[in-house]
Amino acid sequence: MELQVCSVVVNSKVTDAKLLTQQQYTERDHELHSLCRFIRVGWPEKLQKVPPELKHYAYGLVLKGKAIVVPNGLRQEILRSIHAAHQGQEKCLQRARGTVFFGPEWHLISHLLLKIVRCARNLKNLSIGVDKFFLHDKPYLLVVDYYSKWVELQKLKSQTSPCIISHMKSTLVQLGIPAVVMSDGGSNLTSLQFDKFAQEWNFIHQTSSPRYPQSSGMSECHVQTVKKTLKVIQDEKDVNIALLELRNTPIIQGHSPAQLLMGRRLRGCIPIVPAVLNPSLPNHKEVRAALLAKQT
Repeated sequence: MELQVCSVVVNSKVTDAKLLTQQQYTERDHELHSLCRFIRVGWPEKLQKVPPELKHYAYGLVLKGKAIVVPNGLRQEILRSIHAAHQGQEKCLQRARGTVFFGPEWHLISHLLLKIVRCARNLKNLSIGVDKFFLHDKPYLLVVDYYSKWVELQKLKSQTSPCIISHMKSTLVQLGIPAVVMSDGGSNLTSLQFDKFAQEWNFIHQTSSPRYPQSSGMSECHVQTVKKTLKVIQDEKDVNIALLELRNTPIIQGHSPAQLLMGRRLRGCIPIVPAVLNPSLPNHKEVRAALLAKQT
């Protein structure tokens, strides 16, 4: 065995009455007595030679009760794993208790988890939702910007990963590369090719799960909106006009997706005074506050 349990054995004379009692009972305890002997003289090189009652001590891990004490170098990774289900701060703490232990600084873990929860909410403003759906037996790719609610819709020539990636690239050139791409985890979006695309374009691909279905909830909502539009519109030109009007319709704090994404209204089919088309940036603090209110 390359890894051994490390411990501290006090060989000096014990004077504290309670510690003396603890020492005496340890000597009488068969398991702990054997453990102390192995710590003093060394562990067997092969795990098979370790007594069965001591094998749970022999894996190179430090335990507090049955909880693994997390080394400093792994704390951030373990914290991300604890928050993988995107639950609140208290739920994350409940998940961690009894399985992992962060040492004397345990009280600081709640503050670190709170930061992660807040960062996750902020990342959502740099995220897009992606979904593939069928209408009239034709495949479509839908991309929704989580911050502005801007919708991109493209008809797919095929359902292969290269085709989806090609359409995604043309969309991201317009929207910018997000921090996170959220999807329902379809096979076209979980292929090795899509993983390579995510790595090269430097974004995280997060798939929804039964434990966190909200991750693709916004794109699903917009799928329903677009489907309703396409059901009554057959001509492709009219579909594009409908999408234009969706992008011009106010949805958050009186601002449209076009205003949130581009800082201006778009000229559409409805007559409008040219001055109204002048650029005007929304108050992004108010918009983010409204987005967070909807998420909670």
